[in-house]
Amino acid sequence: MGNNYNVDDSCKILKALNKILSEIDDCPSEKEMLKMDDVIVLDPANVMGIIAKTNRAKKLIRRFVLKDENPRKAPSLEYHKQEVGKCRLSTEYMVQAINLFKVISTLKGDDAEEESFNIISAKNFPITMSNKDWAIILAPRIEND
Repeated sequence: MGNNYNVDDSCKILKALNKILSEIDDCPSEKEMLKMDDVIVLDPANVMGIIAKTNRAKKLIRRFVLKDENPRKAPSLEYHKQEVGKCRLSTEYMVQAINLFKVISTLKGDDAEEESFNIISAKNFPITMSNKDWAIILAPRIEND
C-alpha cells in the first residue's frame, strides 16, 4: 500500500466525498492531519461519519476537517454478538456510503482496493462499514413515539 492515491484515484474519491460532506476553508495542514489518530468527519445532518484510518485517507479527507485544537476522534463502538437484530437505516445515506466504497473498489492505480468491505451491525446500534483505509458509521433511524 502506497503513501498516496494517484491523482486520478484521488479525484474520484474527492468527488464521492463532496457528494456527502462540505469542504472547509480553514482546514488543518497535511502535517497536522497526519499526527491525528483516526479522524471522523460528520455529514451536515450528523447521520453519517466518515473515518480516515490511514495516512493516505487522512490526506484526502483533510479538506473536510475543521481546523480545531480538539478534533473529533472516531468512536470505539463495541458490538456484542447477543445484540444481533434489526436496525432501521436511511436508504439515502446507505446508498451514499455504498457509492463511496464502490468508487474506492474500482480504483485502477497501483494500490487498487479490494472490491469488498465489511459491515458490522447490531440491534438499534450504528452500523459500521469499513475497509483498510476508510470506515463509515451510519446512525440508525430513531422511532418517534
